[in-house]
Amino acid sequence: MENGYRDVADRLFAPVILSVLLVAFSGESRARDKTDLVFLKNGDRITGEVKSLERGRLEISTDGMGTLRIEWDDVERLESQYQFEFEASGGEILTGTIVHSEAENIRLQGRNRTVDLDPYSLVRISPVEARVSERFNGSVELGFDFTRANRRKRWVAEAGLSYRVPQYLARATVSSLLTDQDEGEPANRQVLDLDWIYNLGGRWYAGGLFQATHNDLLDLDVRTTLGGTLGRRILQTNEAILFVFAGAQLNRERFFAESPRRTAEAIFHVELQQFRFDTPKLDSTTAFDFLPNLSDPGRFRMELTSSIRYEVVGDLFFGIRLFDSFDSDPPSGSERNDFGVLTTVGYSF
Repeated sequence: MENGYRDVADRLFAPVILSVLLVAFSGESRARDKTDLVFLKNGDRITGEVKSLERGRLEISTDGMGTLRIEWDDVERLESQYQFEFEASGGEILTGTIVHSEAENIRLQGRNRTVDLDPYSLVRISPVEARVSERFNGSVELGFDFTRANRRKRWVAEAGLSYRVPQYLARATVSSLLTDQDEGEPANRQVLDLDWIYNLGGRWYAGGLFQATHNDLLDLDVRTTLGGTLGRRILQTNEAILFVFAGAQLNRERFFAESPRRTAEAIFHVELQQFRFDTPKLDSTTAFDFLPNLSDPGRFRMELTSSIRYEVVGDLFFGIRLFDSFDSDPPSGSERNDFGVLTTVGYSF
């Protein structure tokens, strides 16, 4: 059983991680000139290279002060000669340059049109000329806890990476939870998630997903999933994002002591992300999946994850995460639930 899972991990997990890392650092070595101007409401002016606006924070790289993250509410206006991709809260996406910017209005020149927007309606800005490596964002988290009563030890590690180009977003996440105790067998839980999103406009998007899961507590040797979705952002501001999607996926499952089987599931997903900008910064995400089985009527699965990230200093954060995996009809003698609460320390980049 264990050898079977290790074979899957060797063939799947390692090549994916290696490929992502190679792409992440294969960008061009030349950065553009730091000539963008950011005027703040307190009268300060910053010269540098605008990297992004996301989750209400404008990121700008400077020569003398390193990379600064500024609350969008504190920005009076922007000036730049370069092209950016702009996304408004209503879902409209425009690629172009800033013609004029002030506190009450920002004028954008696209390929065939000029658009005036309320600056507070902008939820994302990303440079079109960005190097490949600069289109990536990611984080790494590590955690450990020890219970003296049963001498239980748990280690958790997670790494995430996202890559964005105009109209398109791809993400990869790898997580591993190892549990060991004096009484009972060690238990492992590993999950690889890959998903990609294409913006259709007007807050609508199409997506695809791939997942590989191993969970000793559920007697699951390996489950691989491939699916497609259609979704919509219900709420999209600089303080919160609420989105839903639905679709279908094909599974190949192998439980311990059982032959592999193939099933189809429907997907219903809802996710809320919230952001607080005042120091210390606080981000929270809660996601819920309901997965009724189309091949085995009456069987369904549910997945719940909730996490909070609390800024310690700079890009270093303290995290608390809750997860719950439920299967209404597992193999005979297997657990229906696997849940836990984890604490981690992480770094975002």
